[in-house]
Amino acid sequence: MDLIDLNNDKKMSNEPLDDARGKESGIRNNELGPDNKPQEPIKPVTPVNPIKQVPIAQPINPSTPLRTGQLPNQPINSSRPLDFARDKPESFGVKKTHPENKPTKLKLILIIVGAFIVIAGAVYYFFFYQAILTINVEPNSAQVEIGGYSNVGNNQFKLKPGSYNLKVSLTDYVVYTQDLTFKPSARQTITVALNRQSEVVKLVDYPALFATQSIDKQSLVYLSNQGTTIYKIDGILGDTKEKPYAVTPASFKEISDIKWNLQNDLALVKQANRWYLYDFKRYDLLHQESTQWSDGIGNVAWSPDGQKVAYFFNTSSEKTLIRANKDNSEMERIYNFKDTSITNPKIYWSADGLTMLIIDNGLYIFDVYSKTLTQLKQFESVTDANFAPDSQHIIYEKDGSLYLINLTGENKVDLTVATPLNKTVWFDQNNLLYFITEGATDNLFKLNISALTKTAYTYKPNYTINAKNLIITSDLSRVIFNQDDFEYSLKLVPKEY
Repeated sequence: MDLIDLNNDKKMSNEPLDDARGKESGIRNNELGPDNKPQEPIKPVTPVNPIKQVPIAQPINPSTPLRTGQLPNQPINSSRPLDFARDKPESFGVKKTHPENKPTKLKLILIIVGAFIVIAGAVYYFFFYQAILTINVEPNSAQVEIGGYSNVGNNQFKLKPGSYNLKVSLTDYVVYTQDLTFKPSARQTITVALNRQSEVVKLVDYPALFATQSIDKQSLVYLSNQGTTIYKIDGILGDTKEKPYAVTPASFKEISDIKWNLQNDLALVKQANRWYLYDFKRYDLLHQESTQWSDGIGNVAWSPDGQKVAYFFNTSSEKTLIRANKDNSEMERIYNFKDTSITNPKIYWSADGLTMLIIDNGLYIFDVYSKTLTQLKQFESVTDANFAPDSQHIIYEKDGSLYLINLTGENKVDLTVATPLNKTVWFDQNNLLYFITEGATDNLFKLNISALTKTAYTYKPNYTINAKNLIITSDLSRVIFNQDDFEYSLKLVPKEY
């Protein structure tokens, strides 16, 4: 079918053009000029202002997802990712931003915050959460141990909250221990002054017998020089040993007992089975006097004020209890023992002067004013006994153990102390000091009579003690004891603080 050009009334062939030849020559197929000659090739014209071809918007397929930043009906340019901010017309008024930088900034913020939290936690842990313990010790060379740490001298420890055991130690000193519990951020300061272990001080270099304290409690009086002379040594409250000096001539011999009455410068001295009243005359060696008392006098006891004396008088015609003045004048027979089994009693006078304790195959209480004698039942096998400081109780030894009863023999208390009575001394009204043999040596304790609680004392372990006849010093700081006929002094240092 032929196509007709309406403008030129010419027929147009519907045959296809030769694209290749047409592009090279610019001549349409089968086209001639007016004179039926081939036309000149048409030269291509370069436009002055070339028009940029704009891709025709393609219809959106609902099943095709949009790219990030792609608007509806916006052509897809596969040569680069579509940048919404760059491709969007300026008329929209949106500032150009970079969304891909937002995650990087967020990570940076999180890193900074995390670092701050870590640093703050470390600061809190090291400066606020941990407990701080400050230890001040004396001597400064002491070893301090706590929580696995060990240092010498004054220290400060940073510890986690919890429970700890503190130990401070030094050779020749009593070890200090304490259990501690710390809460977070706790602050505590402890000052520890270690106690030096006690040393046994030998007071005299020669045998000393029947030792007692002077009235002023500053000196010790005793028999020495092979039993011929009474000596005195001062300064018994300190660590320094002083030189003893004689207070009598060397006029004694065969001394078997001494009953001191130093508040009146007197002593009853038993010599060759006879009692002599010795008057020291204020230790005037030139004018001292000795007065022999009668035969038949058994054990004697001074009254608490030293103005009276009581003794057992035993002859072929009588067995009586005598009370007399200190010089044995104005003798009074206050009790007759002929109807009792008493034959050779020990006699003790109570501190208040109202009662006497008589020991002989049992315990007897004698009322000084009513002059009545009462036997305490079931105490026949008692070894030794004496008054407690309150004058209302009796401490006694039976089968190697100590017990306490009242004056009627009731309210018996087992003191839970297995030691002889001659290894004890009253510390004060309510406490008993005693040595007890444990192994090769004696250990020293103080017993509270009311609570039956014990306090242990310590001394250097290089000493072996076997003490008897104890004396407590007036300041309660030392105990003096006899061992193998020598006198020793020991400072009281508690084993625990």
